[in-house]
Amino acid sequence: MFEKENLEEEVRKLWDKNKTEKKALALNEKADPYYFLDGPPYATGNIHMGTAWNKILKDFYLRYNRMTGKNVWARPGYDCHGLPTELKVEKKLGIKDKKEIESRIGIAKFNEECYKFSTEFIGTMNQEFENLGVWMDWDNPYRTLDKDYIEAGWFTFKTAYDKGLVYKDKYTVHVCSSCETVVSNNEVEYQKITDESVYVKLKVKGTEKEYLIIWTTTPWTLPSNTGVIAHPDFDYVKVELNNGEKWILAKELVDPLMEKIEAGYKTLEKFKGRKLKDLEYETPFHDLPLQKEINAKIVLNEEYVNLEKGTGLVHCAPGHGTEDFLVGRENKLTALCPLTMTGEYTEEAGKYSGKYVKDADSELVEELREKGLLVTTEKIKHDYPMCWRCKTPLLFMAMPQWFIKVSAIRKKIISDNKKNVNWAYDWAGKRFEDWLQNMGDWPISRQRYWGIPVPIWECQKEDCDEIKVIGSVKELGKDTENLHRQFVDPIEFKCKCGDKMKRIEDILDVWFDSGISPWASVGYPQKEKPFKSLWPVDFILEGSDQTRGWLNSLAVCGMLTFDRIPYVNVVQHALVLAEGGLKMSKSRGNIVSPDEVIEKYGRDHMRHYLLYYDPAEDFVFSWEKMKEVNRFFNTWKNTVKFQELYGSREKFPSKLELADRWILSMLNSLIQKVQESNEKYYGFKSVQAIQEFIVNDLSRWYIKLVRERLWPTYTGRGKKAAQATLYHLLDTLNTMMAPVLVHMSEAAYQDIFRGEGYEESVHLRKFPKENKKHIDKNLEGAMGETRLVVEAAAAARQESGIKLRWPVKKVTISTKNEVLKKEFKEILISVLNAKNVEFADSAKDAVKIDHAKGVIFLDKTVDTELEREWMIKELGRHVQEQRKKAGFKIEDKINLTVDSSMNTQFENADNLISEKIGLDSYSVGKLKGKNKSEFEFRGKKVSVAF
Repeated sequence: MFEKENLEEEVRKLWDKNKTEKKALALNEKADPYYFLDGPPYATGNIHMGTAWNKILKDFYLRYNRMTGKNVWARPGYDCHGLPTELKVEKKLGIKDKKEIESRIGIAKFNEECYKFSTEFIGTMNQEFENLGVWMDWDNPYRTLDKDYIEAGWFTFKTAYDKGLVYKDKYTVHVCSSCETVVSNNEVEYQKITDESVYVKLKVKGTEKEYLIIWTTTPWTLPSNTGVIAHPDFDYVKVELNNGEKWILAKELVDPLMEKIEAGYKTLEKFKGRKLKDLEYETPFHDLPLQKEINAKIVLNEEYVNLEKGTGLVHCAPGHGTEDFLVGRENKLTALCPLTMTGEYTEEAGKYSGKYVKDADSELVEELREKGLLVTTEKIKHDYPMCWRCKTPLLFMAMPQWFIKVSAIRKKIISDNKKNVNWAYDWAGKRFEDWLQNMGDWPISRQRYWGIPVPIWECQKEDCDEIKVIGSVKELGKDTENLHRQFVDPIEFKCKCGDKMKRIEDILDVWFDSGISPWASVGYPQKEKPFKSLWPVDFILEGSDQTRGWLNSLAVCGMLTFDRIPYVNVVQHALVLAEGGLKMSKSRGNIVSPDEVIEKYGRDHMRHYLLYYDPAEDFVFSWEKMKEVNRFFNTWKNTVKFQELYGSREKFPSKLELADRWILSMLNSLIQKVQESNEKYYGFKSVQAIQEFIVNDLSRWYIKLVRERLWPTYTGRGKKAAQATLYHLLDTLNTMMAPVLVHMSEAAYQDIFRGEGYEESVHLRKFPKENKKHIDKNLEGAMGETRLVVEAAAAARQESGIKLRWPVKKVTISTKNEVLKKEFKEILISVLNAKNVEFADSAKDAVKIDHAKGVIFLDKTVDTELEREWMIKELGRHVQEQRKKAGFKIEDKINLTVDSSMNTQFENADNLISEKIGLDSYSVGKLKGKNKSEFEFRGKKVSVAF
């Protein structure tokens, strides 16, 4: 299985046959639960590299925690409601606008299509996630569209209402005119756009030519102007222009404006802004119906006026902005909002009725020009709120909405976050805290169809304010098969006044759906098990874009319902980007799908690649990096094969050689580091540490140290120790890598490491624990210095023109490490390929090289005997290469003859090379054998045959 090209498919067949995934999910059932909560992706499309990274990261930690004995709760979830689904279904049904849903399709039919769409994609996404090697309870995902889940939403809403945390108010909210619904603050995305800003004259009442000068980037809001805001402490001036007009604006901003319009002026008067309080003026569109009874005036505010740009007098339209609304309410300014949900002016806007506001900008500007009220215009690039789903510019509109009073619980959320939530990354915790500090009340109602119905019934009598909030199916009094709009909208109650009560038509914000998942996903409050034993959530892992999203809604809903944030440990990851650090997009043609990577390299290659890098940084996908991953895989495969050839499931002998003791110390230190990293949710550090160990400590160093002891013909001391150590190393490493290389580790386990009485699968094994008795930091330090010495010696050889395989007379080492001096001489002679090693602070006739821990001196003198050894080394190397080319196996013996002008120097060379090249006989002279070749040594040719 391990050698097969279709290794992963073979492993998956084995898992299916043995039901391994189900057995793994059921591990440790009697242990304390470890509650993982899956942030539900929208069930609206195929997975992409970002969702793959997310699920693979989660799977890594879940597998690790299972292997450490925890009873892991691993149920996937799906967000099924809201605009993402509605927009997909609208496209499928050819719906052009929201009105068609009711007039042509009908709410019942539309919601049925939404249900069908979501459930179909859940099946598709389940398969795609499982194909990544992710093990969760795919047969039983939680779905926000299920009846019990919706009922849990009603329970949460009713709980908040009973605590006085739900209210209805006219307030400015973001509205998407394309989606025709409210967009909550955490859904808003800002984008740089270019708009035409306008400087406008507002005539002061009771004067002939006196004007207030305002500036705005949203001309479409001018019909709703009911006030102007001035800063009480700023200096303002009244200036007279050459045409006799008198303008009022901030002193600091006079010259910039006059330069724009190339106008001359003189200052008539200077005063503080507070002097302008209650000054009345004519609004620019006072002839429109909505402006008939408006008495516009100047109001004062210190917070919302600055001198960075504009005029220091701020246009105030309380119906079209949060700050405007708050200032307006404080100063009793009328909040006008003559807009429909599609962003068109209503009849109140007179001749502009039916026009989309952004399209009307140019007409409004033209009317200002005709009235003589336009000072100037200029293009400005600024941040503008956009719909997160369809990227349409949002409109601020004052309208009646239902709100969650987050402001009342914000301090408790902030306090609980500081005390009880562990953020794996400090930056993520800081970002969340910053968000909480500025979090406003949550507009929870949406004017849409597919979602959790707001459980509020209102009396239909005009002068009756009675409402009824339902918190369960029992309170509803009718056990319908479903709780979506088409089922609950027809249900009515009788009011105390005798009239009927009908449900308001709104649904809840889709973020509320996912916010209740800690209890709704496990069937609470309908049943107490398993919620009571699981609560709170031990671990969540989501993208950095969820700070304002899911993490926020979880915190709010948890505090509303249970007076605490519902999670304990949070890991956040950054974004997946294309090569060059660009966002992946169809238009750029740079999308890399998980399937594409799997087809080219395999699932485990992709898993290792995604798990190796720090998730706090944006993951920039690179095919070149995939090649690096492949090189590591080849190293690991070759190391496992080497163990299979030369290792042995032997018991450790009573005495281990120095190299064996060192690598076992390193292995147990590695286990310790991996466990610490994983427990802190720094899994990438453990993956990096394991790779570093395999490549540098095991493959490039330990195997180099013990290769001779593992050779089939070797009969000296320490062979069993090397065999047992190598087997133990590879078996342990294979188990440690099981959460990463889920298929390859299984194949290696089944073919090589699984012994009698062992677990059925590597994924049912316990994660290795360190044996502290094996850890010797002094030994590790000495070997670390040894490797520095070898690097320095290699530099000295290069400087002297001496190849690594040629022995040198002596290496002198200057060191303060006593362990190195006492125990490492034999190893140093071997790895330095030196006849002798001495410890001293200087040496004659030597090349000196400094390193981080000391100095080495390489003796570069060469005598006849040393040269003979070099030549015989070259002979051994050449014969090895020719054996491989000829297809000889390791165990095959050869009859070797050598012929050259240096025959006397080759006599008795068989004693030096016999073990390494598998000699049966050796002779010098006339060549005998089919396999003939030659090599050159220091300008002289040597011929060989075997």
